Amino acid sequence: MGEETIRDTIFVILAHGPQRYNLQVSASESKDVCVSDLKETAYQVLGIPPENQKIIHKGKQLSDPKRPLYAYGVTSGSRLMVMGSKNSRPKDPRQQEIEAVKKNAAKVEQKQNEVVQELEGIEKGFLESALVQEALQKLERRLASCSEEFLKLLESLDSLSLADGPEILRNSRKTTVQHIQRLLDSNDSLKSRIAQRKLEDR
Repeated sequence: MGEETIRDTIFVILAHGPQRYNLQVSASESKDVCVSDLKETAYQVLGIPPENQKIIHKGKQLSDPKRPLYAYGVTSGSRLMVMGSKNSRPKDPRQQEIEAVKKNAAKVEQKQNEVVQELEGIEKGFLESALVQEALQKLERRLASCSEEFLKLLESLDSLSLADGPEILRNSRKTTVQHIQRLLDSNDSLKSRIAQRKLEDR
């Protein structure tokens, strides 16, 4: 049963020197979380390039980047140690662009979350009936703005030339694209909720 179980996300404790980090590691290419996924997550947190990382679990090095973590006995809650020097290479400017997109996506996500909160307030009857239609129209405009910003971020990611880039960079873009696409799906769902509420309130 062990190897048939899909492990697309796990939580591990990573030690680097005296510091301890609780990391959530998600699969990028396969159904199972691989060593490369762990190294990418560690890179984002610690700044240690994946090729310079030496990750140890119970005295054994996780040497094969394609191998699933469970094959090394790593499961949620496992404790691992990483060795390697921080910032031993300049960060790829394309990675910096991807990180900038992530930050901007987080800002837009916050705006969208504010719409969620206000919509829930309307759905619970916290707003006077006479003001509901106007408030819903404003929320629709704000959602449209969020959607437009998300699409622009996807376009900027699509314009990055990564054919000659390392796999870790392509994975980073892929996971960022997937996250923004999920936010767009949520945006569509919110639009449907608002449309339904407008009909009910007439």
